[in-house]
Parts: sequence; structure tokens; C-alpha cells
Amino acid sequence: MERQTVDFVKDPFGCFLGEEQRSLNFQDAENKASDLQLMYCGKERCVPGHRYGPNKRNLYLLHVVYSGVGTLFVNGEYYHLSKGNAFLLYPHVEAWYEADLTEPWSYFWIGVRGVDADSFFTEVGFSKEKPVGIVHQMDNLLLYINKILQKQDYTIEEQLSRSAYMHLFFANLLRGKQEEAHWGGPLKDLGSHSARVRAYLDEHYHEDISISALAKEMGIHRAHLFNSFKKDTGYSPKEYLLYIRMQNAKAMLRRTGKSIAEIAYMVGYHDPLSFSKIFRQKIGVSPLQYRNMKEEMLYNRETGEYLQHLY
Repeated sequence: MERQTVDFVKDPFGCFLGEEQRSLNFQDAENKASDLQLMYCGKERCVPGHRYGPNKRNLYLLHVVYSGVGTLFVNGEYYHLSKGNAFLLYPHVEAWYEADLTEPWSYFWIGVRGVDADSFFTEVGFSKEKPVGIVHQMDNLLLYINKILQKQDYTIEEQLSRSAYMHLFFANLLRGKQEEAHWGGPLKDLGSHSARVRAYLDEHYHEDISISALAKEMGIHRAHLFNSFKKDTGYSPKEYLLYIRMQNAKAMLRRTGKSIAEIAYMVGYHDPLSFSKIFRQKIGVSPLQYRNMKEEMLYNRETGEYLQHLY
């Protein structure tokens, strides 16, 4: 909404053409917005296997995945993330995240503080229980990050510019969430359904999923869902579900001491033998062999060569 007059300014043109003087008080909204303090931001094209953490922070740190894939571990949960996903790291919460070995991600980030920061991120759709979401208008968001990075001096003008671009960044983030709500939420998008299907599979990969039932819930034909998803991602929905399950299984094999049977169940398989058979077909080794392999055997960081093909 465009601000016409402020509540404490006497404007003789406020009664233009016989209208009563109009005044809008933005104090609450502006206090909440101005409470956000920019601490740092950046962007990175990660090398395969690049990992950050585990550690804790004393601010809110938002990452947006621009390309590639990677894994986030926070609050005892693994999240397999790709282009269009964002994840929020809360203050004093331990987490680590790692680029994929075959398709490492690129992302940009922004770290902020503020008394009202928690309630703001809640409005955008994040919570400690659900620290991952989908963002829209990524190019606009990256544009504001680049604008901030160009303002590196500590003059008043540069500080005000950085603050302005930060607020534009979050305004776009909030606008995308509002537009999503307007069209009915994550399973009712009027455009391409691929991002919504991917988000659903990312979150529910451990469940018994019927692609036909999912297409029916979205109100589209199964064949249309299959063709559009295949065109946009390179995978069929079933292939992508299998990919997500294998990625999460690999992460748990490497990062936890859970048994093979437990991991099989956690990624959607009730039969550990079936899980082990599929895992060997896709990864090339058994789950136990994969668990015992050292990272250097998977990827040589110095030469950039893969020593074994990974799914």
C-alpha cells in the first residue's frame, strides 16, 4: 500500500478535491520490519561433498538453494533439498548441511537478528518443526543479495542501502508466500505442479505413496502429472521418490548408528531385504558396504575424480 501521508504530518493537500484528509499509521508494521538487523549475507557454488557444521548460531540464517542438491540435518531429521528449496537455521539450534557428491548445490544466504524475527519467519512459513520450505522469485531474491554485496563500505548511504535491499529481499519472500496462499496452498498451484509434487515427495518419502492418489488429490490426470514432472525434473515421480529414498538412506548410513532394518523402515521400506536389494542396484554396493566406506573412497577432492559411480 502506498503511503499517502504520515499520521504526524499536517499536509494542506490532504483535503484535495473535497476529500477529507487521509492518514495512515504504519507504526506497528514499520517497527516490526525495521527490527530486522542484517548481520551478513553471501552466496556459494559448493564443491562436491562440501559440508558446513555441525554448529550453532546466535542469529536466524536463511539459505536458498539456487541449483543442485544437498542434505540438511537438523532436529534429528534429514532433508534432501534442491533448487527452489529454502531452509532456516534458528538461533542456538545445532545443524549441519552438505553438498551432494554428484550434483553439488549452489545457494545464497542471509543472516538477521531482531526481537520480532521469529514471528516474521513464522509469517513466511517457517518454524522450528518445519525449517524447510519452497521459495518463489529466486532471481529477485538473488538480485537483492548481489545488491547488498556491492555495498561494502560503512558510510551512512551504504548502510541504508544494505538495509533497504534486505527489506526488499524479505518483502519478496513474504509476497511469494501470500501468493501461494491465495492460490490454495502447496497442492493447488495453477501453474506447473512439479515443484509442489517434489515438495510433497521430499516430505513424505517415508510413507506409502501412490502417484495416482497424489494426482487425484491435485485434481489432474496421472499422465499429465507424469509428463510434466518428467519434463521439469528429468525424473518420473516414481524415479524421484526412489532417488529421495536412496539419498536419505545414504545420509543415515553415514551419519547415524541405526540398523539397516531401521533405516529401511525410515525411508519407506517395510522389508529390509527388498531395501538392500534396491540399494545395491542403485548405489552399486550393499548398505553395510556403503556404511563402511570412507569418504575418500567416494570422491577424491584433490583431483575432482569420482572413484565410484554414485546414484
